[in-house]
Amino acid sequence: MKYKRLTDSAHAPTKAHTFDAGWDLYSDEHIAIMPGTRQAVKTGIAIDIPQGFVGLVWPRSGLAASWSLQVMGGVIDSGYHGEIQVLLYNAGLYTYTAPPLTRCAQLIVQPIQMLQMHEVDDFGYESARGQQGFGSSGK
Repeated sequence: MKYKRLTDSAHAPTKAHTFDAGWDLYSDEHIAIMPGTRQAVKTGIAIDIPQGFVGLVWPRSGLAASWSLQVMGGVIDSGYHGEIQVLLYNAGLYTYTAPPLTRCAQLIVQPIQMLQMHEVDDFGYESARGQQGFGSSGK
């Protein structure tokens, strides 16, 4: 994949191990997120996601476990060539602070199916679940 730095201080995405699924994304600014709030964290990079693929921004497990940091949103379409930003939400009890160049999320790139939507009056069959919603598969 191709990427470009949008600032001189931006850090290239990296993988800790060759076969890791996710590319680590680095902050290009200071992070300070109070409990119950969110911050859009700039990475200073743009990525050329190939057609037929999507980039999904996920939390880093260590930050989620230690600080209860979650990623909100996080779908990067192949046609988007702007700056990647990570929307972090602090679900924890303490303010999270970190300097620039902190690994703040991970990017997973995976293939997608290019499908079309067609409106119908009936699906033509009934599934076992039907229209049962939340909690319908058990507790």
